[in-house]
Amino acid sequence: MPPPPPPGFALPDWTGPLELDAQLAATPDDIMVRGVLIEGLRRRAITMGVDLGLDRFIPFKGYPIRAQLEILVQASERLNPDRPREGLRWIGQLAMPSVLETMLGKVMLGVLGKNPRSVFERAQHAFKSFGAKTTIKLHSQSDDHVHMHYIDAYAFPRWYHVGFIEGTVSALHHTPSVWTKIHSLTEVEYWCTWVPDAPLDEGPAPA
Repeated sequence: MPPPPPPGFALPDWTGPLELDAQLAATPDDIMVRGVLIEGLRRRAITMGVDLGLDRFIPFKGYPIRAQLEILVQASERLNPDRPREGLRWIGQLAMPSVLETMLGKVMLGVLGKNPRSVFERAQHAFKSFGAKTTIKLHSQSDDHVHMHYIDAYAFPRWYHVGFIEGTVSALHHTPSVWTKIHSLTEVEYWCTWVPDAPLDEGPAPA
């Protein structure tokens, strides 16, 4: 049984507006991040027949993070107008599966396997490869949980990064649960637990 979150953690609040102006005000002008972070959104929009104007983004080319924040908001409000925070969560869930389809992702899986603990242990290195300036501190970890502290996280860490963490665990064939402890618009702690996905019922064995 995974450990419960410590005092001060709560489930994310998926109601309310996205507060783009406040997030942009907290985000430096000079940060560039790679387009791979929205590649999953671009692909999913194509399959849904929704034009989000993302064709100009190349996965491993750098783009101003402020421009990407605006795109994330536009997409989340269009895909889930009633609950745009959940839209951001959903977009975040798409990011890691797209990363794992790249050569970097395949190498990472080859080295680390499908153990969420191993992947989160190297989260700081992975974020740097995307161009992110976020500092990630690991406060505790085990084979069924991790406690991470994100500092200088500008891509809506209260919602988008919850989805990113969930998507990472799900891509490794585990079922996640995530709680947050919010310090500011750009600083959040995450308590994530996971259990292996239940095996598929293949029916009775042949006689």
